[in-house]
Amino acid sequence: MMRRMILVATMACLGLGCESPKVSGGSPRMTKAEPSDFPPPPGTRLLTRVSAKGDQIYTVKAGANGSKPEWSAATPDAKLFDNKGQEVGSHGKGPHWTMADGGTVVGQLPPARKAVMDPSAVPWLQIDAKPGSAAGSLKDVTVIQRINTTGGLPPAADLTDANIGKDFRVPYTAEYLFYAPAK
Repeated sequence: MMRRMILVATMACLGLGCESPKVSGGSPRMTKAEPSDFPPPPGTRLLTRVSAKGDQIYTVKAGANGSKPEWSAATPDAKLFDNKGQEVGSHGKGPHWTMADGGTVVGQLPPARKAVMDPSAVPWLQIDAKPGSAAGSLKDVTVIQRINTTGGLPPAADLTDANIGKDFRVPYTAEYLFYAPAK
């Protein structure tokens, strides 16, 4: 019976097309489950989950000792959405997350964990919250994960001497999961 259900679902996807977790217009859609291949740290519970749609901003910088130009670290600039597609906050430099209700948290770099799940997208990350940076609805957050990413990688063709100092905005989507200590 189970194999028949899987076969029917697969055929429906092939015949009708299935939506991916992300969409090109409007807000990205969230998946329902936490990914088993990138589990949260032990002793934590999921506090909230949002989807993000925006840009990763890269700057072309001169290479060290006259070597070829290189990219700066990415700076995010994204809007955050709840599971109904309503805008609920923003994500920016720092990295920081700010919710419309006043909740905030700043992530501590470098990431505690990183995984390339799709070579055409920015990696999945696990970032610890900077101690003392969380407030409001995010006050209990200790860990932030970025999963289910699409896009956001720097464009190779623009890494030239002529572009040193220029910013490039690259569209991306992701989901951010905010974890607090288990009760």
